[in-house]
Amino acid sequence: MTPDEFNDLQARIFRGDLVRARIIAGISRGEVARSIGATNRAIRNFEEGAWDPRLSFLRRYALAIGVVIQYDVRSVSDQTPGRHAAPEGDPR
Repeated sequence: MTPDEFNDLQARIFRGDLVRARIIAGISRGEVARSIGATNRAIRNFEEGAWDPRLSFLRRYALAIGVVIQYDVRSVSDQTPGRHAAPEGDPR
């Protein structure tokens, strides 16, 4: 798998997780759009993968559906789940 294919796969999984959370919460696309000041088209384009939004949009979308986004920053050479990149100066 190429790095671009890997990134695309991660983006599809992440997007799918958010859409599932919205559906489970019983919130419509229109409700999300109104809540965050976006258009229905923007929500649809994001959910269908036609638009790659900024992180600020993703945070607002998540809050509108009652979830939070957690970050997991790792070295690209270490794809072991749960192992985080050590801050500079950290001897890990």
